[in-house]
Amino acid sequence: MNASYGSTFLVGFTAGVLVLFAIGIVTKGDIRYMGAPRADTAILSGEDVDAVTAGKMSGMRATLNVQDQNAGAAVSVDHVAMEQAGWVVVHEIENGHVLNALGAARLDAGAHSDVGVELLRGTEPGGRYAVILYSDNGDKQFEVHADLPVIDTAGNPVMQSFRTFGGAAGQ
Repeated sequence: MNASYGSTFLVGFTAGVLVLFAIGIVTKGDIRYMGAPRADTAILSGEDVDAVTAGKMSGMRATLNVQDQNAGAAVSVDHVAMEQAGWVVVHEIENGHVLNALGAARLDAGAHSDVGVELLRGTEPGGRYAVILYSDNGDKQFEVHADLPVIDTAGNPVMQSFRTFGGAAGQ
């Protein structure tokens, strides 16, 4: 009976090692692909980070356009269009990962130009940031874990990245 248990354990252990080895090959040794490195972090979807996307969540279509801009205490978004009320949220990007939300602005349904998003912590010169559209869960309060990103037909968030330069005075 002990020999049977030992061989079962050995088979199970070997299978586990092979699974971990396969995961290492698929993720190229980068375990960040196994999930977000922190609870408030999401992983970008490759080259799509620079694309302007059209999105859909619960029937909502959305478009977004933001340009590179001066660093400062607010971000200017050129154009946002959503079929339902939602949020325009600015996140910082580091090493290809979307990190903390720095600020959010709630918008009613429709098209909006020159949307200003005031930030809790300003952007820094030479930084990379992302504007992501979120649906509103109905409470009119932005909560990064309760309000869901608007998702496009490919399953990616409706987002666009941008870079900052100079300073608030255009240095």
